[in-house]
Amino acid sequence: MAKRTVAFSLDTETDADILGWLDAQRNRSEAIREVLRAAIVPTPALDLAAIRQVVDAALREHLQGLILTDGDAPAANGATGEDPELAARLDELF
Repeated sequence: MAKRTVAFSLDTETDADILGWLDAQRNRSEAIREVLRAAIVPTPALDLAAIRQVVDAALREHLQGLILTDGDAPAANGATGEDPELAARLDELF
């Protein structure tokens, strides 16, 4: 396997964060290769709709067959019985 050296310059003031990171690496070349590969290989975006579907299906499966008491039953007027504060907190997770 042939090797090729590539050099570049860093400014000690504006690139101090990079220099600090490099100094903390056990193997600079390997660390730089990993970071560069991560930057050029696109990471798939999270599909929030798909995640919600999976969570919904898992919750429905888990809750299926549970006996509801009168206090647990959804309102008869078509309301979901969902706690708006808890629903908002769950939405914040996504």
